[in-house]
Amino acid sequence: MGRQTGFHMLPEDAFEFLAHARTKAPITCTERSSDSECISECDVRNGVQPLCLWNHDILSALQRKYITISPEPYYRVDASLPVIEFLVPHESEWDGVPALTQGRIWASFDVQSEPLRKWFDSLVRWIRKTFVKNPVQWQSGYVGRHAYEWHRSGGLLLPTYRPPITDEWRERLLSQHPYPKPNRARNG
Repeated sequence: MGRQTGFHMLPEDAFEFLAHARTKAPITCTERSSDSECISECDVRNGVQPLCLWNHDILSALQRKYITISPEPYYRVDASLPVIEFLVPHESEWDGVPALTQGRIWASFDVQSEPLRKWFDSLVRWIRKTFVKNPVQWQSGYVGRHAYEWHRSGGLLLPTYRPPITDEWRERLLSQHPYPKPNRARNG
């Protein structure tokens, strides 16, 4: 069983989040899956999803497992390890409007780990204290300071995926802002 907290954040918010996390523990932000067994720090802007936050105080060494049951074998951090998955939101456009998917932090608690629980809870407390509650009523989670200003200037807060462009999704997503809806050709 895992626990998660969702959020919308721009790279500036992600840097602030990671800076805070690093004040609490020695961490490495690395790719969860890779074509290499080697664990190395990665940039949250590299577009790889999901990432993995490894707290060296909780787990002294981290290794990826070789996964062969795939058309292309690869290495992956085992989800049962005491690490936190970090899914960074992705900026794009949705129906011609700047958009941002929702990200999350997630941890598996199938194997009880009090240090992991305390670390995860401290990161969630920081998010709740620092970010604002998601202003889109039908979505849960939080929005970072930079993402909130971006949203207020017209950006759309998407769920964790890019929805199809349909009339129903246009009505739902474009209602986030009080500005007049653009005339768009129907294609959905």
